Amino acid sequence: MGKVFILTESLFYLIMIYISFILYLEESILMGQFATFSDFLQMGQHGLYVWLSYAIALAIFIYNIVAVILKKHRFFTQAKRHLRREQKI
Repeated sequence: MGKVFILTESLFYLIMIYISFILYLEESILMGQFATFSDFLQMGQHGLYVWLSYAIALAIFIYNIVAVILKKHRFFTQAKRHLRREQKI
């Protein structure tokens, strides 16, 4: 139950970050906050910090999702091996 909750929670946060990014992008374009796409990427000289933060957050969320999937796969593989050993005895 805990691992499913972690997976669900991670997906929820990933979706929320994506939605907030899209809303910010639309708002900044509609309000004319950035004259060009290059200005948008630079984020008023804070682009490196902003995009690095998004990249790190995305990497952490992806890691959490993949880790849960791999642990689940490993658990079922070990359980199958254990059952096969018990059946041989």
